[in-house]
Amino acid sequence: MLLAAFFAGVFINSDAWNFWCSEPLRDVDRAGVVQAVKDDVDCYAQSGVEAVFYNMNFQRTFYDTKVGTIFTKDVALDADGTLTLRGRRLDAATSAEYKGMYLNFKRVHEVAPDLMKVRYDYCKSKGIEMWHSLRMDDVHWTPLQTDFRPQHGDMWLDRKDLVRAWYRHTWRGDWHDNALDYGQKEVFDYHLAMVRELMMDWESDGIELDWLRSVPVFKPGFDEANAVTLTRFMRAVRGICNEAAKKWGHPMRVAVRVPGRVRDATGVGMDVPTWAKEKLIDVLIPSCNNTNTEQDYDVAIWRVLAPKPVILAPCIDAGANAGGGSLWYTDETDAGFASNFYQQGADAAYFYNHFPNQEKQRPYLRRNFTRAADRRACAAHNRRHPVTRHDPVGEGKYWEPCFPDTIWPNCCNGSVKINCGEAVKGRKAWVVVGTRKPLTADVYVNTVKCRIVSPAETPLPAELPQDKKNPYSYLQAEIPVGALHDGWNAVEFFNRADWTIMATDFVWTEIRIGPPAEKMPQFHVLKGETSHADGLYATGEDVEITFEGSYNAKPADGAFVRLGIQEPGRVGVRVEQVRLGADGRCKIAIPAPKTPGWITVDAMTETLPDALGNVGPGARAKVGALCDKDAIKPALPPPADFKSFWDAEIAKLDAVPMKVLRKEQQLDDKRSQGGKVREWEVFVDCVGPRPATGFVSMPRDAKPKSLPIVAMFQGAAGIAAWPSTWYGDVAICVSASKFGLPNVMTFKEYQEKGYYKSQVEGFEHRGAESRDESFFKWMILRDLRLLQYAKSLPEWNGKVLVVNGESLGGAQSLAVGALDPDVTFICACVPALSDHNGRLAGRRNGWPQLWRPDADGRPATERDRRISEASRYVDVVNFCSLITPDKEVSIGTGLLDSTCPPEGVWAAYNAIPAGVKKHVWHNPKAGHEAGNGHGGRRIKEIVGK
Repeated sequence: MLLAAFFAGVFINSDAWNFWCSEPLRDVDRAGVVQAVKDDVDCYAQSGVEAVFYNMNFQRTFYDTKVGTIFTKDVALDADGTLTLRGRRLDAATSAEYKGMYLNFKRVHEVAPDLMKVRYDYCKSKGIEMWHSLRMDDVHWTPLQTDFRPQHGDMWLDRKDLVRAWYRHTWRGDWHDNALDYGQKEVFDYHLAMVRELMMDWESDGIELDWLRSVPVFKPGFDEANAVTLTRFMRAVRGICNEAAKKWGHPMRVAVRVPGRVRDATGVGMDVPTWAKEKLIDVLIPSCNNTNTEQDYDVAIWRVLAPKPVILAPCIDAGANAGGGSLWYTDETDAGFASNFYQQGADAAYFYNHFPNQEKQRPYLRRNFTRAADRRACAAHNRRHPVTRHDPVGEGKYWEPCFPDTIWPNCCNGSVKINCGEAVKGRKAWVVVGTRKPLTADVYVNTVKCRIVSPAETPLPAELPQDKKNPYSYLQAEIPVGALHDGWNAVEFFNRADWTIMATDFVWTEIRIGPPAEKMPQFHVLKGETSHADGLYATGEDVEITFEGSYNAKPADGAFVRLGIQEPGRVGVRVEQVRLGADGRCKIAIPAPKTPGWITVDAMTETLPDALGNVGPGARAKVGALCDKDAIKPALPPPADFKSFWDAEIAKLDAVPMKVLRKEQQLDDKRSQGGKVREWEVFVDCVGPRPATGFVSMPRDAKPKSLPIVAMFQGAAGIAAWPSTWYGDVAICVSASKFGLPNVMTFKEYQEKGYYKSQVEGFEHRGAESRDESFFKWMILRDLRLLQYAKSLPEWNGKVLVVNGESLGGAQSLAVGALDPDVTFICACVPALSDHNGRLAGRRNGWPQLWRPDADGRPATERDRRISEASRYVDVVNFCSLITPDKEVSIGTGLLDSTCPPEGVWAAYNAIPAGVKKHVWHNPKAGHEAGNGHGGRRIKEIVGK
């Protein structure tokens, strides 16, 4: 029985990448798919294995979903074999990474859409349970330049307003910053609906909620306060499982994978003791955050906080990390960790990242599962017990060193604690210590001095962390029989050298009761700086960039750096390779381009192979420079009929009667600023397919002709307009919806009513071939209509009208600011739609890169040519040419912004006529999050905020 009081067995997580990457399924028939499923299950269906948790999602799903985003949605394969997502071609590396998965899943979905039933039935025939494993907030690969992949779901792609810390988004941003915020109802409801769909549509024996993919799940500063939110979620999950149990006719269990340390779990809002007390969970899996096992999870504490019948099953992941050195798993490390956890009170072992495709290199894989289910077998086996660093999770938590901070000459300054599991009495054991330079030291275990042994007498493990350039030094000491005991042991080093040993000098320490494991990649850091701190260069001036690399905190002497250089006047990336000098530095000079514009250098170190020939991931640095900024002009002049076209469109708009529907909003105390602010959702009749919709707020007691107008426009993410109460205490604050859709709706409701597919999905490419049907034309007209409505309100003072927006919102600000004669101040942050035809001038096109260039930078097809021509009528550079001297303009740009390239922004800025008061907020170290500090300050000054 699964919930036997003294259960000891094995749970295994099999993630989606395992099955869909490892099997060549694209050409098989149904029988081939069934056999692949059986082969996969057979690897896990060993003696002692109780259940396999099958993961079928990252963000997207590998099953037909009505709630989430199926993997193949908006993904296609071009004739040349390149994947596209939402009509946008993926780069070669990304396409290659996902192509096999796409073809595999597409085929399986065609011939075996009931894959999960096939798997469930076969698991039952083999005597093991099949559980669903749901990644609760998976944000793998979301830093800038990797954030548009076929694994990313619609909610994440479209609703950046639901991301917990999107303002941190940079090229090297932490994935976890980009997790969805469960404190927002849409996120909470969406994931709960995913749980319900899995449990009710596909039979299983339970569900694992993988809360570590990814944490934190609340915006910074709201973790502990939202513990009640996750507990409410868990209660709802238990209710769903009870419903599913009635439907399927057997118990449905709940497992949770949570941080390995109690304080880390509570620090991200996981009140596990309450979950256990309220019987919301059946299996508790303390785990690491990354692909490493930690020897010092709070197993004993978890046992007290989650007493039986909750099954305590600590995670054994694929490796062990000491900070300076790492090992991939072997049968000895797996047995060592399992024995460690059993000694501290665990009921079971849980394996993560142990997949059938690893069996060729690790033929003991299946035996590991059987052994780990037997406490005595683990204790009897040869083992390795490494010291591991702690990788904490949550805001304000950073990795912790696991070695003494400082050991002065002729001193012994503290110990290293290692849990050696059970049954060590009478067994031979050794301490193995790795350092960056030779260590002269005495080694003690539990106060007993150990004898240093030479490799000739007792060979070192065959595979240890090593640096071929600067080889690590290893010392091995034999532990006297009787000195070692079960559980926690102390290893001390008495420094006999004349130099001080620092924590960073250690790379590895273990107590060995068995053979070695293998090395993982080392750690690199790379920085890049332009010779001009602001990244701005004059005409004819070469761009000088210095790169500095370090390797394990030392200069990366001799390391190679691969450079991907993009220059104005050149289509594609020029690749070069340089080598760092003895000081870890090198300087490059990029000749002044013949065409004014933007230079970017994307640099990556290539780590030197370790002793096994493995090459780890390199460090990256991106550097930008802008050449001859004042000479960057629009690629094409405005169409001859540009102004008359828009005059005619506005005349059609003016002819539509101002019919308005207002819906008063119920505001909490915070949004109403203590009851001072009122807000309406408004629907205003408009030309085109949709009305103008949004929110309008103002002071509750506003007098006639007393208020300025501040209009805010959305970026590309999100569907509903933002709440409008930010300036609602001092102004008529307007927040416009770019879609003209109702705004008080959940994401699920947008889907259910058909709005998402009919209006939102791929919106930026809708009508792109025609100036008359362009989505952006209708969007701008809706924006103008909302301004007309705001100006009709008696509270407007008739003098001040501010427009403000970021990205696509910045483009709207510049467009309506140019077209509406009453606008007085325009604030635009990183404006999109800037210079759609930049390629024709040897530059990059502005977002959303509507047409594809050929090798010469011209439109690649006749369709691209039509798009190129139509885009001129919704191009910010042409709107800027209409801005009049009675207005003030502030534009923000970032020198690392690959979404809305700064050269396109400067083309727009330079198109603003002379005599207009204008300012640029230039951030040389920022990308699309650059903002506009100057414009924000000016708005506050203008409206008195």
